[in-house]
Amino acid sequence: LNTVLDVRRLEVGRMELDLVPISIADLLEHALEPMKALIQHNKQILRRWIGENLPVVAGDPRLLQRVVENFLGNAIKFASLEGELEVGAYYNADTGCVRVWVGDNGPGVPEVLRERIFEKYSQAPGEERRGTGLGLAFCNLVIAAHNGRIGMDDRPGEGSIFWFDLPAQAKDEETPHAK
Repeated sequence: LNTVLDVRRLEVGRMELDLVPISIADLLEHALEPMKALIQHNKQILRRWIGENLPVVAGDPRLLQRVVENFLGNAIKFASLEGELEVGAYYNADTGCVRVWVGDNGPGVPEVLRERIFEKYSQAPGEERRGTGLGLAFCNLVIAAHNGRIGMDDRPGEGSIFWFDLPAQAKDEETPHAK
């Protein structure tokens, strides 16, 4: 129910963001912590690729952590037992953004779903329902509210990588006011 309400608030621009400087490395560690037991239970291998000296981003840590947790939760669900997961972040000087990604070695996203994966209620046809179909729509809206970009790179039969880019905050730049 909270996700339904949050999606609606984000859609109509009524979600207040608590924008503060965020360390992406810390954000990833906080998002990984509650997932470690499930990853271990599934005997999955987690690889981390976190760039050094990442600049901070201005963001709402609670909402951005939920985005990373959603990506991780999906990766854990769709990766095979004893499969591989990867989490990473790096700074792209060309775009001025920090990219965060989560990948898995699952079946990938069916072609019929790729264009609408971030829309509400999108789920793979013919498969048992694995949630509300709102998780990635929520992620899309949160990243848009942060003036970022979100996407997915599919590797059919080898898994998927879900990512988002957030503008890096210059060292002398003040955190923008919440919307």
